[in-house]
Amino acid sequence: MTLSKKRIALILAFVSILIITILPNITHSSFYTYLSILIFINIIGAVSLNLIIKMGQVSISHAAFMAIGGYLTAILATRTSLPFIVTFIITGIVAVIIGLLVGRVFLRLRGDYFILGTFAFGEFVTQVIINNKKYLGGANGITGIPAPRMPFASLPFTEQIQYYYLALIVMVIILVLVFMIYRSPVGRILDSMKESEDLTQSLGINTVFYKVFIYAVGGGMVALGGSIFAYFMHYVSPFDFRFTEATGFILMNVIGGRFSLLGPIIGAVLITPLPEFFRQFVQYQVFLYGAVVVLFVLYMPRGIVGLFERKRKKTTVSKIQAASITSGSNKQ
Repeated sequence: MTLSKKRIALILAFVSILIITILPNITHSSFYTYLSILIFINIIGAVSLNLIIKMGQVSISHAAFMAIGGYLTAILATRTSLPFIVTFIITGIVAVIIGLLVGRVFLRLRGDYFILGTFAFGEFVTQVIINNKKYLGGANGITGIPAPRMPFASLPFTEQIQYYYLALIVMVIILVLVFMIYRSPVGRILDSMKESEDLTQSLGINTVFYKVFIYAVGGGMVALGGSIFAYFMHYVSPFDFRFTEATGFILMNVIGGRFSLLGPIIGAVLITPLPEFFRQFVQYQVFLYGAVVVLFVLYMPRGIVGLFERKRKKTTVSKIQAASITSGSNKQ
């Protein structure tokens, strides 16, 4: 990437952040603010799943970690007097620990066996919640989650716009962390593992360690999204973290493009509003998600981002061909 392209990317990023920051003040719509908060939460989930996809695995347990974050937040917020920041940090740490324990079991598996293992873990978490009425509320969930209060504020959140900026800040921090991981030596190891785990292991790299580490980090990140969701809704239930949520995160990566950080962001922006606008077809959600995934895998395997990459490659090839033709004619 040339210097001019870097400057253009920085300008576009700055403009995007500026628009997102002032958007609620422009629209003055509670519905679009609500929708934006859900988009930010889903971007956290989709990008954290992209971490796992980058190492060549597909996890269906992401909704389970989101449920862990949401329910742990609900329990701590309703039954203790811990400050919001402490509850938020504890939620992330506990999810990472659970990810480390679960990852050591499932990440020794590969391919379809790993997918089945994460699916089993997701169903296990759901059944534990549904069958535990005393502490987790069973199918009714947990209600009355109090609004968070920032350390520097005297009053808890009272307006939707406050949750908007909370979700935005957490989303940006997670995006920066994931970007730094991708640009670090760890990111290059993940790319190598995706191409050939056996070859990476033959170079003396402990692939199991990196897989467990990334799986736990991804689980911790999406748990923070679940924590924000619990505070925002003031209510959690097992039906908020169903199998469709896990497939939704996968769909966001497939549609946007699972081979870049930008892909899951685009996917989350496109997919999140659909259930809100097409509530009458919600019973067909799993079928529609499956059909879309199949179509994109067959006809657009690199997602929407892949279309721009293909166009850029064609432009580059055309320039090279034009340069070679010009060079040849000058020699003559």
